[in-house]
Amino acid sequence: MGIVILTAIVVVVAMFIDWKRTDQSREIEALRESLKTLEAAANKNLPTYPIETEDSKVESEAQSSETAMAITHDYTKTDDTEDTDDETDDDTDDDTDDDTDDETETEEEDTSVETEAETEDPSMMESISRYISDLESENSSLADEVIAFNDFGLQESAVIGSLMAAVESLQGDVNIWQINSDSQYQIISQLQRQINDATEHNSQLVAANEALSAMLASAQAALAQPVTTPEPVTQPSPPQDNSFKYVAIGNSITQHIVNDYWWNSNGMAASTTESDYFHRVTAYLQLLHGTVTAIPVQYVIWETQYNDRGETYFVIDNYLDESVNLVTIQLGENANNIDTFQQDLEMLINHVHARCPKAQVILIDDFWGMEGRSEMKRAAAANTGAYFADLTQIKDNPDYCAGLGSTVYDAAGNPHVIEHAGVAKHPGDNGMEYIANAVVALIW
Repeated sequence: MGIVILTAIVVVVAMFIDWKRTDQSREIEALRESLKTLEAAANKNLPTYPIETEDSKVESEAQSSETAMAITHDYTKTDDTEDTDDETDDDTDDDTDDDTDDETETEEEDTSVETEAETEDPSMMESISRYISDLESENSSLADEVIAFNDFGLQESAVIGSLMAAVESLQGDVNIWQINSDSQYQIISQLQRQINDATEHNSQLVAANEALSAMLASAQAALAQPVTTPEPVTQPSPPQDNSFKYVAIGNSITQHIVNDYWWNSNGMAASTTESDYFHRVTAYLQLLHGTVTAIPVQYVIWETQYNDRGETYFVIDNYLDESVNLVTIQLGENANNIDTFQQDLEMLINHVHARCPKAQVILIDDFWGMEGRSEMKRAAAANTGAYFADLTQIKDNPDYCAGLGSTVYDAAGNPHVIEHAGVAKHPGDNGMEYIANAVVALIW
């Protein structure tokens, strides 16, 4: 917002400078027009003096000679009664005198003209001087206006430069803010994923709570029934419990609750309950041991609570005891923060060993790969005496995923089509079979 306002100020200042320069240009043009008008007026009022050239001088002398000859001719007619000798002498003298008089007259006329011109010149020259002085004054004023206009333009250019520097500084702040905003967006995205995982786990807890509530209601109803005392009879000794106990700890690949995009409580995304890896391993154990107690435990909270995963052991402890024979651990696909992943995984395996001292522990490899995570799982298994079920051949392989458009069935046998991209990434029936075979190959 600040950049927009500052940019608007720069535009307004630039428009003002442009208007000011246009106004100054109009004033300068007006002064120039006035100067032209004054010069035209001066040229119109000045007197025009003839210029004396060599041709005009010759023409003037010829006119003066003609005038002198005319005067001599008249004078000769008046004195024709005088003697011939005297005429000759007199003519000679008269001619000489006439020439002298003519020259004198011509000089007097020239002097008169020059005197008259000299009499008129001072007044006209004074007028011209005043015009020139006025023009010089106007020109000086015009020069001052131009200098002032240039100074104003320099000042406004400096202001614009400062404003543009401020705009560039703000642009740099905006770039820094954009970088910080991207980092915050990544943090928010990660928090959102954790919230989603926590919401999923909470839904599972709610479902478990509802089941416990139903069991409690059933027990209370049973207690409400009248109690009859049976006749004493000799009871045979209870048979020894020789059944095999299997606990599968995992995420949605092991078990997922029913919701609007998944329609059964088995491992996602097997087409039927019997098709997921947990039920396939259980079927194998039944062939070996007959009676098998198999328990799947949804434990995605361990993956997402990376700051202290040990706090979540209460979720699994109720299923772990000395009677357990086999524990499979299928965790990691939702663990995006793996800073302490290997250390936390080793602590979990050791915790299972402590609570189930006779159980075989099998750690299942990642179905979705993440750089370094699979290697951490392999090392954790080696450091704790657990077995490692390798899934390298099918990891991130779309041929072993369920895929969009696949058909799955709910507990009642009703078909449903997978339209959720997240569900489609989970192992299909062939992926589940591969995982089960990798586990079965390691069982004692």
